[in-house]
Amino acid sequence: GTMANGYNNLSAYLEAAYEQQSLIKKRVELMRVDAETQLSSSFIVDYASAADKKSKPVRWLIVVMTSFVAVLAAFMAMLAWETLQRTQQAS
Repeated sequence: GTMANGYNNLSAYLEAAYEQQSLIKKRVELMRVDAETQLSSSFIVDYASAADKKSKPVRWLIVVMTSFVAVLAAFMAMLAWETLQRTQQAS
């Protein structure tokens, strides 16, 4: 009774210890590989070469976006002016 129970407890304890030892060995091995691996600190960059097609800005897109921003800015200025006029008339 008591001997078998003690044996089972000891057996379970040893099994858990072996699993933990196995896990620790794996971690130590990974850490050893990380520590011993030489990492190169140089980056290899390709040499510059001429482009296949000459790149130019898309003129129509610049014109459209500039016009849109100008109209939006004018609208915002008109709203601000109108709001300022209303607040001055109210007081």
